[in-house]
Amino acid sequence: MKNLYFSLIVIIIFNVNLFSQNSWIQKSSMYDDGRLGAVSFTINGKAYVGLGQLPNGYYAFDFWEYDPATNTWTEKANYPGGGYYAATAFAINGKGYVCLGFGKYGECQYDLWEYTPESDTWKEKAGFPGIPRYGASCFVIDNSAYIGTGSYNQGSDYLYDMWKFTPATNLWIRIADFPGHNRCHATAFSYGNYG
Repeated sequence: MKNLYFSLIVIIIFNVNLFSQNSWIQKSSMYDDGRLGAVSFTINGKAYVGLGQLPNGYYAFDFWEYDPATNTWTEKANYPGGGYYAATAFAINGKGYVCLGFGKYGECQYDLWEYTPESDTWKEKAGFPGIPRYGASCFVIDNSAYIGTGSYNQGSDYLYDMWKFTPATNLWIRIADFPGHNRCHATAFSYGNYG
């Protein structure tokens, strides 16, 4: 009987530990009431979040750094580009990149900006050569970003073209089109050498 009780206690403790690893823990929030269509990237264990549309309709151009070690947010240099809503962001080799997006005057953007965390500065890079857009998808493989799909106006004019940007050469190259249906605001990721 003692063995049965001991076994039950071990099972209960094991299950509690197992399930506690699949839980959410609230951390410090950003300093606003939320936003729609923001962008983010991570560099050296810190998250960088910015842009998007605030609840009052204002298109934000601010950028923030989140440090999980201290659970704090620090405001960084404002984004100097034109895309404020549904822009695209990625990180390669310790630098962050933000491009495309929907501007505050109702126009889609084509500019690309590089962010350096150490100096908290932005530098303009080669502009996107395709149709300016918002809601594009992006993934990174071997120090190049693959960007495509999205929309070029406020309607349902969705795109399926794909482009490769390599920061080391500051060049864009058109690659094979996305073979699925054209789309906007799709989610993309990389796994190994696949996107």
